[in-house]
Amino acid sequence: MNFKESLKTELFTIQPKKNEEIMSEFIGLVRTGAVIKKQHLTLLLFLSSHYPALIKKCVTFKKILFPYLPHTISVQERKGIPGGIFYCFEFPITNDLLDQFGFQDEKILSNYFSQKLAAHFLRGVFESRGYMSDPIRGYHLEIQLNSERLANFILNSLQHLQFDFRSRHFKGDMNLYLKNSQSIADFIRFLGAHQSYLEMEKIMVEKSTMNEITRWVNYETANLNKIVVS
Repeated sequence: MNFKESLKTELFTIQPKKNEEIMSEFIGLVRTGAVIKKQHLTLLLFLSSHYPALIKKCVTFKKILFPYLPHTISVQERKGIPGGIFYCFEFPITNDLLDQFGFQDEKILSNYFSQKLAAHFLRGVFESRGYMSDPIRGYHLEIQLNSERLANFILNSLQHLQFDFRSRHFKGDMNLYLKNSQSIADFIRFLGAHQSYLEMEKIMVEKSTMNEITRWVNYETANLNKIVVS
């Protein structure tokens, strides 16, 4: 299992204990990852993912928070890009819940950026829309969002938390990203992925050591070449 997969797996296994923490993560998941569908006269929130563990987590949270709401789980095979097997979850939603989830006004999501809830909300955001490259090859963490207003709101909130995310537009999306290795490590630790954090710290030390050895070898080689020439 590569680092990206092990990071996502670790995050999926984190189960908040308090209802306000569960709500924060659930809203982070569905606000950034779900789309609104209309079926006859009913509004539905629909979320799909390659990861069955993510859908299982959504169902678990929904049962705790909204046990009175029905839900549907399905599996779809899609062609094109991205293609493959997708696991799908949908449930009916009211206008009041759309307001609570920040679909009408992103500013209401500021309630979930308090000191005790921000990590849970952002964990949901990253589980749903996050990507990380293999740190052995390079350092890049990204959150891909399809709403510029939502992206700017989350970006400002991240920077308020002292995470120096940057933004860029790509294929109609607005992506928030980090490229500094220590900033990435600090962020995944903030999300609660402590094993992945330790693994990344180990990789960073190993790469730094190899770079130092390479510089020393190059320096010594250059000195030897000067001696030979003289």
